[in-house]
Amino acid sequence: MSRFRWYHYYFFLALFDVVVIVLSLQLHQQAVDRVKDLLDAERQLDNESTWLQKAQTFVMKLNAPGNNLFGVKTGDDYMTQKRLFERAKQNMSATLAEAPHVGLDGSRIAAHVAEMESKATELFARFRPFAMSDIASDATTKNHLWGRQSTASSLLRSQPLGVIGEVYSGLRTAMTAGPVMRDMDNLQHEALREIAWLSATNAQRRIDLIQQHEADIEKQFVSQSFVIAGVLLILVGVHLFGRR
Repeated sequence: MSRFRWYHYYFFLALFDVVVIVLSLQLHQQAVDRVKDLLDAERQLDNESTWLQKAQTFVMKLNAPGNNLFGVKTGDDYMTQKRLFERAKQNMSATLAEAPHVGLDGSRIAAHVAEMESKATELFARFRPFAMSDIASDATTKNHLWGRQSTASSLLRSQPLGVIGEVYSGLRTAMTAGPVMRDMDNLQHEALREIAWLSATNAQRRIDLIQQHEADIEKQFVSQSFVIAGVLLILVGVHLFGRR
């Protein structure tokens, strides 16, 4: 004779309760883990985006002093652009050193930047004699005014030739430096295009992350629907057991 009694169904109901509770806790833990992963991924993408914006800014600042050299009129202007270039060079170097820490490969950008710095150095070398001649001219003028080297008449005679010489020197410098500046502009374009490609990749990854999160939410909803169905079964079972 079977020893199974009607009240033994209660143990099956209790076991089913435990299974539903465990599944519910697992689903909750999975949801928490997914949210943490989402936040970490968003933080990573934000760090990459910030780095790319910095790199774009410093690439443009690195290129600007070379262009500005074509408008220098005094030695002070030349030295100002030189200081701006050195500052941009340091900032660019520091930014490139941060690339591995944000999970980006900045090797291609670094290659373009290295060539840009080489072209800029060549530009400053080409413009230096022209810019320094202005300083020498200022010193000569001061010496003339103080009567240290010549008379006032000789100063007046030397000024027109000096002006023509400076104009000729400036034109010759601009003509020879033009191709170098063109190469530097092309290198800047290549560096900015690489940054733009990385930015587009960053944006696409962000979109993929959002779509993946939406898919996870849908899966979570389906799983929670089964848990809710299990809870309803438990309630029905408790009701029937209570009536029995």
